[in-house]
Amino acid sequence: MRDFLSNGTKKHSFYHHVSCIILTVCIMLSSTFLALAAPNTTTPTLDVIQMESQKSAAYLMQQADYSGISNVSTFKEQSKSLILSIRSGYDCSDNIKAYLEAVTNIMNADGTLNMAKNEYAPDSKDYYSSYAYLLLVLGLIGEDATNFNNNNIVALFNDILNAAPENDFIYNDTNPNALNPYHLGIVNLAVESYSNEMKDYTAISEKIKKALKAISTEKGINYWGYSLDNNTHVYSYFYNMYTSDSEIKNLIDTILTYTTNTYYDSVNGTFNYPDYNDSTKFNPNENSTALAAALYSTYNHTELSAVAFNTLTSLYQSSTTPGVYTFYGEDSIFTTYDALYGLVTYQMSLSGKSNPFDVSDITKAVKPPVIEEPEKPTEDSTTALNPSETPEQNQTTSNLDADNSTSPATGDNSLLVLFVILGLFSLTIFVKATNICQIQK
Repeated sequence: MRDFLSNGTKKHSFYHHVSCIILTVCIMLSSTFLALAAPNTTTPTLDVIQMESQKSAAYLMQQADYSGISNVSTFKEQSKSLILSIRSGYDCSDNIKAYLEAVTNIMNADGTLNMAKNEYAPDSKDYYSSYAYLLLVLGLIGEDATNFNNNNIVALFNDILNAAPENDFIYNDTNPNALNPYHLGIVNLAVESYSNEMKDYTAISEKIKKALKAISTEKGINYWGYSLDNNTHVYSYFYNMYTSDSEIKNLIDTILTYTTNTYYDSVNGTFNYPDYNDSTKFNPNENSTALAAALYSTYNHTELSAVAFNTLTSLYQSSTTPGVYTFYGEDSIFTTYDALYGLVTYQMSLSGKSNPFDVSDITKAVKPPVIEEPEKPTEDSTTALNPSETPEQNQTTSNLDADNSTSPATGDNSLLVLFVILGLFSLTIFVKATNICQIQK
């Protein structure tokens, strides 16, 4: 009887320990998955962001092709990539030269651009944006836009926009030849960047403001439906107007709230796009995540900017090509275009700078007056330099490491936590297994 009871006790103890082990495994795995799925709100270092942006810039500059730049869409994509790549800090000198040569080849004697007609909208005003992009590139590289190829591109841009009726800026289903909403913002930033040289700046800016209000709803931009993508491609270019006009601020604040509540999954840290078959459903989307980084960086939403960056770089980077981002697991140059916008905007935001397409920091910079140095008197070669005048090393060399002494990348911390959890889990199993063996003996 004693042996029977003893065996029964051992079996009961064995099942108890096995149950404990299973329960421990379930709890730890559940905690681990929840930790991995939660949004990563940790702000990365500026060096990490710049490294990612320059990798994408390097890829896109290698892929750049300016031969079809007379097409408005091609002009847009190639100009955007060039501007963002320059802003990332990547060396674009060869691309700049090729770009300017291509633009010169489609420029008429009077400075106008010989752009191809849109076959779907022959009278489309989208070509307005081509002048805007050209002005932004010229400003960014320090070229005088009032005398490019002996033409004043600023005055030409001013006259085109000033002569255009207000309806040319208000795109909708009944006015498909108007300026596409995706081009309105870049036109606005070019106008703002060159406001000092544009004699009709006030009137033109008012047209743009009226157009923005006309195409906006409380959900944002309805362009083939509503989406975070649409809202980024328009409102991320209006931060200056947002800060100076209370009416525009209230409008954009409402849209940002709707965008966050609708397209952001705060549980998983993903940014979503409406399902193609059912607009009431939303799926995680690579391009939406990239563009979220641009939108929320522009409006200084620190936490959401960090989530967008961390989700983008952890889930959607190509496993085979550096700097490339994927769409449904496949390398995509279009997702990479959007990723570069998100990365560079975030990079500039953390550097305390404005939208990368706003070149006011260059076009409106106050140039110091040229001061002629007086002739230096001839020094006696026997005269010794006063030791007190000798600059010390720490006075001439900036401490470059001071600004970069920040925490490691957030992904490293996550892996460390995961390894600690797995180590504890392994130790628990070992102890439990040892106890079971002793009981069975």
